[in-house]
Amino acid sequence: NKGVFTDERDGEIYGWVKIVDQIWMSENLRYQGVLSYTLHPDSSPHGRLYEYPEALTACPDGWHLPSDAEWAQLELALGMSADEVFLHRTQRGTGQVGHKLKDPNAWPNLVGTITEPCGFNALPSGHYWPSNNESWLISNGTVFWTSTTARLRYAFRREIVNNATIQRRDSYQSQAYSVRCLKVE
Repeated sequence: NKGVFTDERDGEIYGWVKIVDQIWMSENLRYQGVLSYTLHPDSSPHGRLYEYPEALTACPDGWHLPSDAEWAQLELALGMSADEVFLHRTQRGTGQVGHKLKDPNAWPNLVGTITEPCGFNALPSGHYWPSNNESWLISNGTVFWTSTTARLRYAFRREIVNNATIQRRDSYQSQAYSVRCLKVE
């Protein structure tokens, strides 16, 4: 239910994990693109942050940026209620999904409290808004792009912070968030 693969473009080695019937990267993507950034001195564990246009094409061959519906499938599998899964701009928390997605040793305020990690290993990598040169949530949150667009110049994302919830929101496509790739099957 887990293993590693090598990205042939740059030789980076990534872990993967099978969660129910989906195969996810268990690490943030590190591929260096034109619209990608790093907020950490050693970007290796945190990966890079991608503006939406770059995120759409950043995954290696055989993998893709997951859709909003594919994220919902993961959340349902981890215990989120069907009534909550497509709520927008709110804390969604049934099933402790936010905690299950986290690396249990990487969240400073939560070490020793995460009891059912699924192997996704989300890190508190923060996010970045390049046009304003502003960063947020470094060390206490992370945001992942989905491939699903919302309204004009917006796309859906998932935000994980120190509590057990996971937010489903939309954001400007010019912001830079982490990418987790899903294996094409």
